[in-house]
Amino acid sequence: IIIGGMGGQFYPTPEMAKDHIIVYPEYLDAVTRDEMVKAIRQNILFGARVIKICVDCKPYAYTADEIRFIIAEAAKAGLKVEGHGQTVNGARNAIDAGIWSIAHSTGLNDEMHKLMAQKGVWRAGTETPMGLAGHPVSQQAYQRTVASLKNAYENKVPLTFSTDADYWVAGKTRGEVCLEFIKVWQDAGIPNADTLRAMTSNGYKVSGTEKSRGPLAVGFFADIIAVNGNPLESLDTLKDVQFVMKNGLVFKKDGVMTPAAFFNGGPVNGWRIR
Repeated sequence: IIIGGMGGQFYPTPEMAKDHIIVYPEYLDAVTRDEMVKAIRQNILFGARVIKICVDCKPYAYTADEIRFIIAEAAKAGLKVEGHGQTVNGARNAIDAGIWSIAHSTGLNDEMHKLMAQKGVWRAGTETPMGLAGHPVSQQAYQRTVASLKNAYENKVPLTFSTDADYWVAGKTRGEVCLEFIKVWQDAGIPNADTLRAMTSNGYKVSGTEKSRGPLAVGFFADIIAVNGNPLESLDTLKDVQFVMKNGLVFKKDGVMTPAAFFNGGPVNGWRIR
């Protein structure tokens, strides 16, 4: 199953999208190697910047050889491959094949974390906190989540902050929902500095955008936030963002949104430049 994104410099027509089933369904079934190649190339044609495979979503899982084949095909266009993993066997196959990153953490244990650390495989786990409206998490499940994240950190697995929070919670913005996931990192005993790295610089690295975003440097996109307080001392300061600049455009100032920025003629460096 191959998943891709939209965008890039190619502009497909609605008819082409419908014909190639690129948007709906989101998942493309790819069982044979010919189907894998077709799915990967279609996604690349439609602007994907990363190829994501569902390693073990079906009763069968992709083998390590099949994942290697997918990685090699994506690499022809300079793309990395992420694996959506649910089982230990699926994670083992993906790690053995040389996957770039693994999304979610249900199939990751101490053995898998050690292998990921050895091979430099990124971990984009889904550390869901307790008490999140609409997404109940039991005490036992939460303890497993915290223990898994702590184990990954202790094994020095490359970590990035990930929530999979594409759902809606009444009365909260998506940003507010995402920030609730910080609690898991705190309960896992991960230092604030490392949590901040996972939320910022590591995110740029795993997404392959570290050469254009992240540092405050000449030639990089001006993405800046300002908060009241020092997040190295308390991550709760991230819940009180007073200033937001993205691509050099101010979207929030003195704690107040600046709607005009949403209606500008396009990014300062041109449309579709990321």
